[in-house]
Amino acid sequence: MRSTPWGWLAGWRESLVAARERRLVYVAGDVAECQVRFDEIAAVLDGTGQLWVGAAAAADRDVIDPTDASRRLGEEFDLVFYDLRAGMDPDAIGALAGTLRAGGLLVLAGPPLDEWSGFCDPVQARVTVWPVAAAEVTRRYLVRFARMLATDPTVVVIGTASKPAPTHPEAASAAQVDPPYRSRDQADAVAAIEHVVHGQRRRPVVLQADRGRGKSAALGLAAGRLLAGGLRRVVVTSAVRAAAGAVFEHAASVWTAARQVTNDRLADARGALEFLPVDRLLADDRPVDLVLVDEAATLPTPLLARLLERFGRIAFATTVHGYEGSGRGFALRFQTWLDTHTRGWRRVTLNEPIRYAATDPLERWTFRALLLNASGIEETARREVSLNRELWAAGMGNVAAGLVGATAAFALAAQVVPGVFRERPSPTAVARRIDECTTATGSVFIWGSYPELAMAVDRPIAGTLVHSD
Repeated sequence: MRSTPWGWLAGWRESLVAARERRLVYVAGDVAECQVRFDEIAAVLDGTGQLWVGAAAAADRDVIDPTDASRRLGEEFDLVFYDLRAGMDPDAIGALAGTLRAGGLLVLAGPPLDEWSGFCDPVQARVTVWPVAAAEVTRRYLVRFARMLATDPTVVVIGTASKPAPTHPEAASAAQVDPPYRSRDQADAVAAIEHVVHGQRRRPVVLQADRGRGKSAALGLAAGRLLAGGLRRVVVTSAVRAAAGAVFEHAASVWTAARQVTNDRLADARGALEFLPVDRLLADDRPVDLVLVDEAATLPTPLLARLLERFGRIAFATTVHGYEGSGRGFALRFQTWLDTHTRGWRRVTLNEPIRYAATDPLERWTFRALLLNASGIEETARREVSLNRELWAAGMGNVAAGLVGATAAFALAAQVVPGVFRERPSPTAVARRIDECTTATGSVFIWGSYPELAMAVDRPIAGTLVHSD
């Protein structure tokens, strides 16, 4: 390990591993400076699992684009480097933070924090629509993002206005739960999945949790236990194969007689766990004892409904907030469909983090910075609410929970139109409400795919917020 200005880093990270905490490091400077500092950090922590995103990396490193960050969900890393000059993509930050295991560091690079008000973010060009030019788009969200980096005491800032070296957190105590489970919530989730198999048909279970709660592991543990007990065929499906990796890993941990036949199949002499994409699963006419749908919010509701209609024993798992698809859209759309078409379905919520401590500073920062705490927005939005965007940018608005970036009149207006997220309402009614809440010159974001509204509303359309909602 070569000598660097980061002599404190290795010991600090060891304390983070012991405390089961993750942290954020912000490196301020130009591209060349950030590349040097990225390489120094990587050298100090050599041997850890690393992921590089953006441009500030050595030429011999495998660097991915921020738009590909979601493809890494299901993988785990100790270090993630993200050069924000490649685009300050909130979805990418959320996804990348979700790949970090306990002791992991999310290392961001960008201009000095006091220069973010003038930062030419490539993402702004991507979300800007005619006739507005990218330079005309306000930078309120970027300013707020920079302020949260500067003011959060758990964020380490290196470069201009560097903060002092961080203190070492205390070691975390071990969870009191019997193996193979990592939390009581996870044990309850496995029992609920097993009940889907042993109980009455067409009584699905829906596991919902934020990232790091062990919901995918619960799917795998349940599959492994059931197959070891004599079940013949379990199929796991997801929008992305990598998302199912944890399912296979945890199934193998309790199903000791099984061997990995292929990358998509784990089997013993009697039964098998296999991965199939949704289209192939629906076209497959072989008997299935149990279907597991991981990251269900990434799949369209009609497709989920077809799975439910086709298979009598099925379990769904999904992330509640944010970046793996719209967890709130899943809750409001598909679970409403379940209420209407399936009696006796069960929701199991996993609250206790497993991959990191409940006090994890990176999760708290990510939820605040990316506005992922959307669970209370229905109650807030039933009231008449006036949102001052300048106050919101200054950190004084409470309505921000659940909204993103430059805020959306539609996200506010739609919430006060009854049933807007439960069924597609008349665009005329929503457009009328938007007119009441906004001025003729105010741009409107549309939450998801709703072309009828874009045609009906008499306001400039600034873009969409959540593509899958």
